[in-house]
Amino acid sequence: MQKLSLTNKYDPYPEYKDSGAEWIGSIPSTWNKVSFRGFVKENREKNINGGNTNLLSLSYGKIINKDIESNGGLLPESFNTYQVVHKGNLVLRLTDLQNDKKSLRVGFVEQDNGIITSAYLGLKITDDFSHRFLYHLIHSYDLQKVFYNLGAGVRQTLDYKNMKYLPLLLPPKADQEKIARFLDVQTARIDETIAKKQKLVELLKEKRTAVINHAVTKGLDSEVELVESGIDWIGKIPRSWEVKKLKHYLKNLDGKRIPLSTDERTKMQGEYPYYGASGIIDYVNGYLFEEDLILISEDGANLLNRSTPISFIANGKYWVNNHAHIAKPKDGFLDFWSERVEQLDVSIFTSGSAQPKLTIHSLQNICISAPISILERKMIGEFVSNARKKYDTPLKKVNESISKLQELKSSLISHAVTGKIKV
Repeated sequence: MQKLSLTNKYDPYPEYKDSGAEWIGSIPSTWNKVSFRGFVKENREKNINGGNTNLLSLSYGKIINKDIESNGGLLPESFNTYQVVHKGNLVLRLTDLQNDKKSLRVGFVEQDNGIITSAYLGLKITDDFSHRFLYHLIHSYDLQKVFYNLGAGVRQTLDYKNMKYLPLLLPPKADQEKIARFLDVQTARIDETIAKKQKLVELLKEKRTAVINHAVTKGLDSEVELVESGIDWIGKIPRSWEVKKLKHYLKNLDGKRIPLSTDERTKMQGEYPYYGASGIIDYVNGYLFEEDLILISEDGANLLNRSTPISFIANGKYWVNNHAHIAKPKDGFLDFWSERVEQLDVSIFTSGSAQPKLTIHSLQNICISAPISILERKMIGEFVSNARKKYDTPLKKVNESISKLQELKSSLISHAVTGKIKV
């Protein structure tokens, strides 16, 4: 892909004026600022009698088709309350704003005559706007987190009433169409490059996982004799290994956890990590622990889908809430035991379906294989630490590259839809 840059690449418009909105800044003098409600109407078309089954979903900023047959109990018995959307409509997910500030919340409907939950805000656009231009404009607002500042105070959900006074930019129609075509092409190029780099990230992670998994489940000797463990889900283990319950190796410190509410954390903002089930979720001005320990997810969908590690090491000074178990290896080998637990399939030990939970009783009584030799555990732990470093360095570089591309994409959209560059 040709290297993209906003520096000295595009000409500015000849004259600008103040838009009156801080996140927009100045706009070309030939553009107008208009009110959202005058050009964007709320979609009120309902799926009468549930006859439409072309189910859609908003996922990572894309409107995608959803298979009704493969979603089990996750779908309602009736789709009568769902809204019908058409190609060119916008769909905004403006729920849970306070707790989720990472998701992409704006989607453009490419499909015709589909249905999507009425919990989302469906929007119809007048012919004054190029639908794709307005999508890019609203998407730029989303990237700048403008929605989180709408309404009075901190809100978890917005509706059309909160949105109707949102300022929009109305360039001449020819400019709109030119900008929309430009952004469709350029963002697609950037997305293609990001997708390739994300695939590389997944390949590196898979290789790292395979190398570490073999080390902590079969040892470092590739020619070691393997014997049956006597437990189906463990399978064969090196002859010099043993199988015991996890509580034999790890001391539990759950009794020292203290959960904090969102309001309490807001009042306690500081420098120390506040850990939950899947890692750091906030920073507070106090700490409960001042030693390196292993944290293990207690609840959440991640116990099943494993999108992030369920076992990880917390370092230094930190706070832990009641969604992560705290374990201290009796032999002191954090690297070995953190990865040994990470390689477990804990799905067979969890309870609950809507909110999977790995209780402390279940965790401590999991049978696990490990070397009898303390020295062997130490050597495997050192190997694991080195393997992490070997793969984490290229992973960091690729992820940094992805972040820069995402920043470039966001900046390109923002500059184009607010007239900072003339395309």
